[in-house]
Amino acid sequence: MLRTTRSVPKDIVTKLNAEVVKILKMPDVQKRLIEIGAEPVGNQHVEMAATMKSDTEKYAVVVKKANVKIE
Repeated sequence: MLRTTRSVPKDIVTKLNAEVVKILKMPDVQKRLIEIGAEPVGNQHVEMAATMKSDTEKYAVVVKKANVKIE
């Protein structure tokens, strides 16, 4: 997982999250995301962070089992 030495202020994260959620609720954006196989969720940033952490852990196991190497 990527780590940074600075945190983004909570009010900025909240504002950005609200704007992204608005965008993800736009019908044309939802349509396009579905067309490419994505699932437009538009949840809170803490939920997204938890999903990313879970996915990273899950796919790390897959990569290890498949013996994937960086080229």
